[in-house]
Amino acid sequence: MNLIISGFYNKKQVGVIQSIIADYTVDQLYVFSEEKYNQKLFEQAHKVFVISDIIKGDYGVEQSILDPLDREVIQSMHLYEADIMRMMDRFEVYLKAPILYDERKVIYFKHLRYWSHVLNNTKIDLFISSNIPHDIYDFVIMSLCKIKNIPTLFFYQGQVTDAINPMVNYKKGTTDLPLRYNYLLSKYLNANKIDISENIESLWKQMRKEEVPFYMKQPSFNLFNIITKLIKQSLSVLKGNGKLVGLKRKWQNFKLQKAYEKVTKIPDLNSKYIYVPLHYQPELTSCPLGVGYENQYLIIQMLDYYLPEGYFIYVKENPKQEIYARYNDYYADILKSTKKVVFVPLETSTFELMKNAQAIATITGTAGWEALFKKKPVMVFGHNFYQYAPGVSLIKTKEDAQKAINDIIDETFVYDENKLKLFMQAVEDTAIKGHIDLLYKQVSKITTEESVINISYYINKFIAKNLC
Repeated sequence: MNLIISGFYNKKQVGVIQSIIADYTVDQLYVFSEEKYNQKLFEQAHKVFVISDIIKGDYGVEQSILDPLDREVIQSMHLYEADIMRMMDRFEVYLKAPILYDERKVIYFKHLRYWSHVLNNTKIDLFISSNIPHDIYDFVIMSLCKIKNIPTLFFYQGQVTDAINPMVNYKKGTTDLPLRYNYLLSKYLNANKIDISENIESLWKQMRKEEVPFYMKQPSFNLFNIITKLIKQSLSVLKGNGKLVGLKRKWQNFKLQKAYEKVTKIPDLNSKYIYVPLHYQPELTSCPLGVGYENQYLIIQMLDYYLPEGYFIYVKENPKQEIYARYNDYYADILKSTKKVVFVPLETSTFELMKNAQAIATITGTAGWEALFKKKPVMVFGHNFYQYAPGVSLIKTKEDAQKAINDIIDETFVYDENKLKLFMQAVEDTAIKGHIDLLYKQVSKITTEESVINISYYINKFIAKNLC
């Protein structure tokens, strides 16, 4: 068996890879490491790629020895190419400077040529990723696997505590989820009482509170960290390591902030409006999960077109957003192309905006998930686990948007507490127990070691069912 595995490269999670090797005969194994790797962690790997070394498509081999790209390969990748080019906005985060289209194209073709060569000359049986691919190299691998009908398996950490969502297609998510949800709906049809786990009951109570999610909270004051950062910045100045580039980017961010402040207005919370909290970008939640709607102004323009007079669209920028994926006239251009948009100040309470809105519109943001617990209908323009939840309208077409808006205007949405609880239970029932994103360890009731065992067990079952 030949595998490509992306992720699971740190010491706490590498047990997932070791478990696969222990249970199956693996002839060719390609793995990735975030840093210069500890050889002992990957001693049975055929090839180890250090991400920082290969991120721009330089795989340490002469391009001339790789199979050339022909029209068939290039055209077959057109469905995925736009997302890949957009993902390269991440380079602007690292480099603090724009990266030109032609340079992006060269990087893309380097990745495409290398992995096309690998897949042409090695019979890869499965591509596994610890997250939904979105770091260019892994998305290229995923795309080629889809084209060549090579099985794929991904994982995603959702907002239900200790629930890891396994999937083979990021647009559909966990395919068992809607089936399980429908089963629970039929099981408890007309029932006065439903059965949910202690974990779901606890999460239900938590979600009813107006609390900022743990990953959005500002870090507490830490004098040591501040001093360390100042020392690093000082050394950077002495060494001349891109300090001017960094200062230029800070100035650009400052101008962007002022451009936003210039167009904001205090919202009238008694008006009828749809609330649109913008995503931080670049990020997985908008690309690739947005599937075209990562250009968030397209969502705003569609809402503006179908909403009747008397309704507004209250838009709030993500407080952490920088110049990446924006430009100085971004907000002004949206106002020029719409009639009902109001940009609200950053200090406006998200909870108040959500509580008084007729609905919330988002690509895949947590705000959409939170809004369900505020008894609000949600329009989702991308793909996330809660796209199957009661009260959510998945928007793929103009017709979807028009219908969802008509339902909002006609107030056809009826909040059903039991249905939402059953959906949460269905998520837990179809998920792997634990955390795969180590950031979630701080709110997890399951240890990382237990999580690794649970993930490994699922992967081994998947291989036994699909490859053996």
